[in-house]
Amino acid sequence: MAVDYFCRRCGEGGRQYADGECVRCVLAQRLDDLLAGEHGDIPAEMMPVRHALGGVDHPISVIGWLRRSEAARLLARLARMEEPITHSLLDELPPSRTLYYIRDVLVHTGVLEQRNEYLERVGPWLDDVLVGRPSDHVRLVRPFANWYVLRRARRRARTRPFTAGSGAVARSLIRNALTFLAWLADRGETLDTIVQTDVDQWLCTGSADRYEIRYFLLWAADHGLCAGLTVPRRPVGAGGSILDEDDRWRQLKRCLDDHALPQDVRAAGALVSLFGLTLSAITRFTVDHLVRQDKGVRLIIDKSPVILPPRLADLLIGLAGTARSSSAVGRAIPGTDWLFPGRAPGRHITADYLNTKLIAAKIRVRPTRNAALFALAEDLPAAVLADLLGMHVNTAERWAKLARRDWADYLQARTETPT
Repeated sequence: MAVDYFCRRCGEGGRQYADGECVRCVLAQRLDDLLAGEHGDIPAEMMPVRHALGGVDHPISVIGWLRRSEAARLLARLARMEEPITHSLLDELPPSRTLYYIRDVLVHTGVLEQRNEYLERVGPWLDDVLVGRPSDHVRLVRPFANWYVLRRARRRARTRPFTAGSGAVARSLIRNALTFLAWLADRGETLDTIVQTDVDQWLCTGSADRYEIRYFLLWAADHGLCAGLTVPRRPVGAGGSILDEDDRWRQLKRCLDDHALPQDVRAAGALVSLFGLTLSAITRFTVDHLVRQDKGVRLIIDKSPVILPPRLADLLIGLAGTARSSSAVGRAIPGTDWLFPGRAPGRHITADYLNTKLIAAKIRVRPTRNAALFALAEDLPAAVLADLLGMHVNTAERWAKLARRDWADYLQARTETPT
């Protein structure tokens, strides 16, 4: 059992680990052994990682991590490589959660520069998914992926966040094209021989995801690879069920009052219930998005500062004061002050994991969000709703149409009234 004592190596008071040494000295020695290069010295570019791991608040947990973790073994492998550690070097390794975590560690400690990780992961994924595919399919899908899907993604990433969901959409477009080509091959057809009836049959014999093939066929037609074929846009509805209005308010009240729920769950549930925000948007909030003023607390949603009800403001301010990364490296080296910090160093919580926590608390995100947007669309014109929540105006218009409100008189009155 660990006891309080004075370490014979460093002379400081601490917790004994073994042989009269404290846990921090043991951790330091094991880090030196792990990160030593071919010549026995720690490479200079690995020193920030060494200092971060050595400065964690609970050294005993890192000692255990070094002993059993695949990530620790990958760090040791990188330390022994004679070539510089770069993003390109890591891209050559098989994609895995371990690789993603170590890249986050290297970025957070300054070994690697920050990059749009969810976007850059698509390229290595593409190389992996094309392995074993028919060569004629690869010759079609690779240029489609590089010059249409990824090119459009990079262009959009300049003006809006490229999230994990954005990466999933890009991969879905590529995967859909591969599935379509395999479907044609099973029928003894190729892309340059298909006609409209083939496309119609593809659309009516599967899920709504098959409508995504329109992007591949438009690209193929533009490059003379197939005839001009018609694929309507994917049918868009309300996006699922809509929570009863009374249930929405009861859920909001529960998020504000139920202290048995985790604080981040209460805050996220309240933001979804009141403003209809996506979990992807919620996870990107930082402490700086909360602005305290004499008239109250404002939350900057997209680019719009929205005044918060006092109880929600207190909840978010309380969250800002207690939120801390669950990553030992993230706590050792402070980074962005996320309202919803995640497990990876320097990163916010993922939308998927936050959704899992909300489901565990019996908060159904999609119906709640639909109900909130429905209510807002009843009270706000589409242009104002789009500007307020940072959504596309076409999406806001669909919600306004769903709410069956006609804002023509309102807009006319606004144009006729002096500012």
